[in-house]
Amino acid sequence: MALNKSLSLIEDFHPRRWLSNFENTSMGYLFKMGFLYHILAIGVAFAIGAIQEYGFGYQVPLPEFPLGALLLAGPFEETLFFGIPFYLTNNHYVVLAVGTIWAIFHVFNTDIATFSFEYLSYPNLAVAIISLFYSLRTWTSGKGWFSILFHSLYNAVAFIVMGLTGENPWAMTVDRGITEIGMLIISLPLLGITYGLYHLRKRREFKKISITDNPYEM
Repeated sequence: MALNKSLSLIEDFHPRRWLSNFENTSMGYLFKMGFLYHILAIGVAFAIGAIQEYGFGYQVPLPEFPLGALLLAGPFEETLFFGIPFYLTNNHYVVLAVGTIWAIFHVFNTDIATFSFEYLSYPNLAVAIISLFYSLRTWTSGKGWFSILFHSLYNAVAFIVMGLTGENPWAMTVDRGITEIGMLIISLPLLGITYGLYHLRKRREFKKISITDNPYEM
């Protein structure tokens, strides 16, 4: 009888598996996988940014990203665009569709007041598109809480790096759009809804297993 061969980290990272659950769901493995996805995303973003700036002469001015909003993006965005859709439908493709909408929003993260195709933030869109596959796989692998933490951690690191390079001033809060207090107020019920849907799904799975084990039990 042949033994099942476990996939290596690199094999599990292959694009053909980007809609599959992770081979391993340990914290160390998920962190390494998140690192791979986001290194790839940053590399693609730099390439697109270079083409946009040096090939076409468009330098996209980014808005000021405050630390509070970046940290709250983890629970706010992960639950709304990944966790809730997944627990409601249990369908990878629904999560992919909703996650794509989330990614598209990132192309508008610029300081240009009027809509202009050349000044859209295509590097930011590239990061979001690649990142959405990590979030999707983490949620469908049953480790959505880690995706929330990793999202906020990545944003915190980006905040520090962009501050050091002068691309984004180190602001704790910015009175623009949805404030940090607003994001916090919205994030709390979103976390509660996600947690409730998770437990509802677990109860349904347990009931299904119980009926299968004892088909005569009513």
